[in-house]
Amino acid sequence: MKKILNALFLTLLAVFTFSSCSDVPAPYDILGEGDVPGLTGDGTKENPYNIEAAQQKQDGSIAWVQGYIVGTIENYEDPSGSAKFATPFTAKNNLLIAASATEMNVKNCVVVQLSSGTELYTKLNLAENSANLGHVISIQGSLEKFYGFPGVKSTTAAILDGKEIGEEQGEGPANAYINESFKSSLGEFKSVSVSGTLSWINDFSSAMIKGGSAEAKFPSETWLVAPTIDLTKETEAYITFKHAINYADAATIKDYHQLMISKDYNGDVSQASWTNLSIVMASGNSFTFVSSGNVSIPADFIGQNKVTIALKYTSTEITGSTWEVQNFIVAPGKGEEIVDPEPPVAENTKDTPYDVIKALTLTTDKGTAIAWVKGYIVGGVKEGNDANVVDTPEDVEFGVSGIRNSAILIAASKEETDYRKCLVIGFSNDSPAARPLLNLVDHPENLGKEVVLLGTLKYAFGAPGMKTITECELLGEGGDPEPIGENLLINPGFEDWTGELPMGWDNKYNTGEIVKEVTIKHSGNNSLRQKSQTGTNKIQQEVAVEGGKKYRLSYWFLDNDPKARSRYWFALVDEAGKTVNDLNSEIQQSAYSVDNSEWQQVEIEITLPKNVVKIRYELRTYRGGDEQGTDGGYIYYDDMELVEIK
Repeated sequence: MKKILNALFLTLLAVFTFSSCSDVPAPYDILGEGDVPGLTGDGTKENPYNIEAAQQKQDGSIAWVQGYIVGTIENYEDPSGSAKFATPFTAKNNLLIAASATEMNVKNCVVVQLSSGTELYTKLNLAENSANLGHVISIQGSLEKFYGFPGVKSTTAAILDGKEIGEEQGEGPANAYINESFKSSLGEFKSVSVSGTLSWINDFSSAMIKGGSAEAKFPSETWLVAPTIDLTKETEAYITFKHAINYADAATIKDYHQLMISKDYNGDVSQASWTNLSIVMASGNSFTFVSSGNVSIPADFIGQNKVTIALKYTSTEITGSTWEVQNFIVAPGKGEEIVDPEPPVAENTKDTPYDVIKALTLTTDKGTAIAWVKGYIVGGVKEGNDANVVDTPEDVEFGVSGIRNSAILIAASKEETDYRKCLVIGFSNDSPAARPLLNLVDHPENLGKEVVLLGTLKYAFGAPGMKTITECELLGEGGDPEPIGENLLINPGFEDWTGELPMGWDNKYNTGEIVKEVTIKHSGNNSLRQKSQTGTNKIQQEVAVEGGKKYRLSYWFLDNDPKARSRYWFALVDEAGKTVNDLNSEIQQSAYSVDNSEWQQVEIEITLPKNVVKIRYELRTYRGGDEQGTDGGYIYYDDMELVEIK
């Protein structure tokens, strides 16, 4: 009764308040800051459920929910204790939304699932999109518990700041012969085992079959058979569904995950005649759902009164994937012939391979091209990575400890330690020569070596990578020349300080404000933070060297402040104390640094003129590059190096 009276009151209020339809907000208007999400709603895009309604209606139905983005659950093992409502965030797979932008109680929130590899995951996770905090979002998904709290799972579409993200889930055509979501059961579909003991089950709001784990595989042939339909009245019809496949081998994925159709099925799949229909294949290495396409039912089956459609799954002692299927629809209408061509061969050769940076831009989950790629082996995927996905630094190891033999990481530099700049090379049964030659478990000596590979640019472990390696060759050590001696700089990582100054560095003039920084650092315990001022500030150290020898000068710096810039300004000195200007164009930087949220490395190799006896190792900090030359910003320096090389 209370709800009825409230609704009547609001209706009367609207009549007396608004004089025309133009005064009423459009149904797609997103609430602004300070507004409260509207009435309970009906779960549609135009009138989404509010938080209270979504908390009550946890029945697995697909609906839109609206609320404020207020935080994340950081640890799935402790959902209540790890709820976080302020930056910085680390969890990427969920959001907390609430009726108020200032909500701080997880019990008043709805937990939204973000699936790795989706557009929603990329654009909404707060670890990488912290500016979304406090914004109103409308999001579509399955209303069911997540992490033990009322939730929205299997999300596919959202509206944030007036922009639509992802793809809305539809309910299917009204005249469909089959329309099964698999949200809560297999419906009228039947699991039929021809061999083995596996069955299709309903789990994760999908029809799912799992052929193994990291420990063992389960050989089987198992079908998911749809109810028989009568197409005598139709002139054309199509089949469509969404599916995800993980832990599959590229060489067998098409043969082991098939869409089949028959017109003589009588209850025994082994006795019927079946035709295999081509579909858009899922990636095979993630739980990212893709559409099968609108698969046209062949003319031979149109007009028939007993048409049966099925999914055929195969696993072996070697290969056992997980296949998940949702929203299976058979309906009248025009479909399309799905063509699944082999990836095109890229215009590159073994002698002119892509570097890793180029390869990263070409890789997709379906495989874009067969190409040669060259890079340095820098690490592998951790053995304990049970999710089999590389999407955090903890999933990889830049070294040889605790890694699996089924993947390596290659990068443009042998010093790379950012997994996002690496290509994941996955070794399945379709790479019989590459795995025993390259894997770091059996060959730890490969770490740091340069390798060239021919394979398909395709996601591996859910990350940009290469699979189906058909040719490969180790090119030797590659990379940077090995140092002959130790680092010649004193206190190169700014670990030792005397009061407020770093030991070993010339602090006599133009140092400005320098600080021992213990939080923002590239490695070790400290870095050096230098503040920009009106004049040029510097840090420097003079080091004795030997003329005619080859040296490498390198360092790491962080410039993410528009009020500060940096550049190197090394100098060579002869025995008389005069500067030697022969190499100034190489060792004195003309351009200033550009803001970047990541640490950047500078590396220079030079052969000294024979009259040089010292190198003045000098870095400079300048005020910002705007018209006013604003100062007061910070540059961070760490891990300086000056070594003789071969």
